[in-house]
Amino acid sequence: MINAMTSMANEGTAAEWYRCSHHSDGQSDVNTTGWGRDIQRTERLAENDITVRRATRDARASTQSNASDVRTELDRRGLTREIEEAFSAFGTHTVERRGWCGERLDVRAAVRQRAGTPYQQDVFRQRQQSNASDRTVGVAIDLSRSMDIFEAKVALGALFRATSVIGDNMVASGFGTDRENGNRIETPLVTAPNEELQWHHLNAISEMDDTPTASGIEDVRDLLQNKNSRERILIVITDGKPNIPLNGTTPNREDAVTDAKEQVREARRHHDVAVIGIGIGDEIDEGTLRKMFGQRGYALADRSNLSKRLVDVYRGQIETTRHSGDI
Repeated sequence: MINAMTSMANEGTAAEWYRCSHHSDGQSDVNTTGWGRDIQRTERLAENDITVRRATRDARASTQSNASDVRTELDRRGLTREIEEAFSAFGTHTVERRGWCGERLDVRAAVRQRAGTPYQQDVFRQRQQSNASDRTVGVAIDLSRSMDIFEAKVALGALFRATSVIGDNMVASGFGTDRENGNRIETPLVTAPNEELQWHHLNAISEMDDTPTASGIEDVRDLLQNKNSRERILIVITDGKPNIPLNGTTPNREDAVTDAKEQVREARRHHDVAVIGIGIGDEIDEGTLRKMFGQRGYALADRSNLSKRLVDVYRGQIETTRHSGDI
């Protein structure tokens, strides 16, 4: 039984482990029960937060209507066709799924069923062709006054096209401050976990004031954690001029850069997220980009080629991972 529970702890969720251990001896442990309730409460709070953020996003999006202009611009530049042709080769691949019958027994699932997990019925695995991947792309968008917001929308639309072709998941939010409210840091949601990006979501993006890059990275990292993907990529679109520290309101460039660097390190080392910076603009601070993302952790783009550059970086990340044997 100990071995079985160890296997389940390695593969299943905390809730699955709790349910199995509870059924294993027919009695509930007070500490374990409390822990299980804490897990459920945390999950409910996270879901409620996302629900509120989606409602706020939809309210913001209803006040603007230029998402159709983004689609028109993608078509005008020929990016729609180019993206579909470039990414179609990555689309279909073989995946294994559980089912009540199949080619081979899933031993760990069978152990869970034997241990008493009430809903564990799918104990076989079968191979299927799928257009869906096990990868989620997160995008943090700088919404400060020095950014070209429409161009950022076009870039996000291009990435949306690419993820749609390949079957990847996508989450996104912006980052900026609101000086009319004490320069409060805001990370307006664009697309949440467990929903597909819709074109009207782009209407929720609007210009803000200062640049809290660390808060933007932290927010999208947390959104990525809400997706059960094997591979997670975080792309930060910015001009490389952070000036608001994490959870701060007063501009402090040195602290802002340090905090952003720490959030990149945290995402890479402790959350297994690949973080890539995309520097955009005519006056990119490349030295600061290098400090935040590392020598090889960023790429440069100007306003005329941001969309294409972003898609190229995304494709390069996919190819690198595939060649390393992870896909």
